[in-house]
Amino acid sequence: MPGDHAVGRSIKKAVFPVAAVMVLLLAGLIYWKAAASFPFAFTADTDGNGQEETYRLDHHRVYVYQDDELLWESPAEWKVTHLLLADADHDGQEEILMVLWKRGSFGSSRPMWLEGPDNDNSNHLFMYRLTSGRMKSVWCSSAIAYPILDLQVIDQDEDGKLELLVTEGPPTGVLYSLRKQFYHNQTLWEWQDWGFMR
Repeated sequence: MPGDHAVGRSIKKAVFPVAAVMVLLLAGLIYWKAAASFPFAFTADTDGNGQEETYRLDHHRVYVYQDDELLWESPAEWKVTHLLLADADHDGQEEILMVLWKRGSFGSSRPMWLEGPDNDNSNHLFMYRLTSGRMKSVWCSSAIAYPILDLQVIDQDEDGKLELLVTEGPPTGVLYSLRKQFYHNQTLWEWQDWGFMR
């Protein structure tokens, strides 16, 4: 009737905050993708031969050089997001730790009980070691249920042995890129006889 007023929220007022949140999330996603592709490098003599190697992460690929010679590069199908050097298995030699995304969980080491295709895009932690000028795998995880968003190496209990401080995201699936902006869980991983334990 004339003079009556509708009761409730104005849609126009709600649109601005929702739009602002969406713009901020999109900007954060663009920044994350751009930051992950910025090249960075560090040098170390990880194999103890008296010559330093250069470890470079550039556009989600890892390159290892000695002088100007390319010793190793990560496969093109891996998308490496984090690269660290640390004596993670406490054997006295630094290893290369890579957080990466790739298709398939098991590769050639597929368990016999697994049926059907193994081609999901999944998150992994790989540990490699440079020995006599060759890069060799030390330990490679299968698919990680809660993908690694950040990785640091610390000595939490001050026993002289390093642990991994891992920031985990939510399980992959619908709206993963959005959900990982809000879900973070820190866990501590320690090297046991064969592999990392939470």
